Amino acid sequence: MQAQVERVLPLSRALAAAHRQVQDAKEGLSVERARLGDLQRLLRTRQQSMVAQVAALYPVRVFRDLPVAQNHHSRTNGENSVSMCLP
Repeated sequence: MQAQVERVLPLSRALAAAHRQVQDAKEGLSVERARLGDLQRLLRTRQQSMVAQVAALYPVRVFRDLPVAQNHHSRTNGENSVSMCLP
């Protein structure tokens, strides 16, 4: 019986160490996931800001629901369409 305990004890310690490593890895992934979420929010905000800046520099008029005969760039068959032109 003592021999079996002596064989199992190192395995138990190795298992406990591996469990700690897995827990540490999970925690690290959680931190990275949060960091990536923050970066995504920052990039989305920056993208919106850049779009607003471009829209301010190059205003675009949007025409909705023009008949196909008036809308030369239409690729739809009479469905609602959007056409844009620079002023």
